[in-house]
Amino acid sequence: MAGTVYILGAGASRAETLKLTLPTPLVNDFFSEQYIKKFWYDLDFGCKFTKSELYFILTQYFVDRGSSRDHPLENINIEEVYSFLHSFGNVFSGRSYRRDEFEVARRQLHKYIIYVVRYTSWKLERSIFLKSLCSKLNFSDSIITFNWDTLIDQALEEAETKPAKELASSLHLSASPERRPRRESDNEWVEQLHAGRLIKIHGAINLTHCKNNSCYRHDNPYVWAHSEESPSHWSCQECGSPTQEMILSPHGAKTYTTNRFFRMQANMAAEKLSVAEKIVVIGYSFPTFDIEARSMLRCSRLDDRYSEAWLNEVSIVDPSVVREEHVKAISNLIGVDNDYAHGHLVKLSLYKSVDEFMRANF
Repeated sequence: MAGTVYILGAGASRAETLKLTLPTPLVNDFFSEQYIKKFWYDLDFGCKFTKSELYFILTQYFVDRGSSRDHPLENINIEEVYSFLHSFGNVFSGRSYRRDEFEVARRQLHKYIIYVVRYTSWKLERSIFLKSLCSKLNFSDSIITFNWDTLIDQALEEAETKPAKELASSLHLSASPERRPRRESDNEWVEQLHAGRLIKIHGAINLTHCKNNSCYRHDNPYVWAHSEESPSHWSCQECGSPTQEMILSPHGAKTYTTNRFFRMQANMAAEKLSVAEKIVVIGYSFPTFDIEARSMLRCSRLDDRYSEAWLNEVSIVDPSVVREEHVKAISNLIGVDNDYAHGHLVKLSLYKSVDEFMRANF
């Protein structure tokens, strides 16, 4: 049975936390003064932000003459900063005597991202829309989230329906696949194909993996409750090595081939999209530098132009739907306006906000 696939981007988490004093940030918000002031802990980082290696990198390489003097770091894209530090460490480190400082800055940025994401979404008291969405899930519905936060985990737990519980537990199965021998059957594999899945395509702060590349738990993360504050404090139970949050770092060269877990998440996402009856994209624009994510969406199309797919509707929920080029870009990826892509034309529904989408569908 074909179901609905919900794709959640940063805009979805932003909408869910919008009534908080500091909502979950978008890519250009991380270095705003209020986030730095709230989430840069001098004791944890060993210095004040303005004395850190990260601050040096930001002011030396990213602040331009047109920036506000009061808040010169406003609107700096965190993916650009991480990409610069990643590229420098892997390609350009030979051209500067400050190479060690660049690596320290990269680690500081990674740690800061974890803090901001965790504490802007941790223990949300009242769900704005995710709980309602999760309460209406069917057993064949899937959720693909590009976000590192635990908002969807909280919503699935609060929904307290059987489909929501099964969706939450599906993450445990993909994180730690069964290793015991068993006899397979075609019927079971067909059931798995049409069963709902929670897919964390970029990892999450409640997933930790072993830093030891040769350990089983390097590719197979531990899944923690969303209420756990410091899961990476614990060492690996397989080999005793340190662990760290398993997130796909935000740089331009990020890839799902990093390890088994990310590769499996991407493959499951492509599979669910290929059998979906409806696709709902909330707050994710599939930016051009997310090459593999864009390829994943194209996988929703048919392999054979003479057959027909289940997909009959695509909904885009984003303030940017007022821009024709934004809608056209996502429509082209899925093949909404190409009857060869799915064997028929697909209905396209546009919503400028989550509230508008919820009123129309829930």
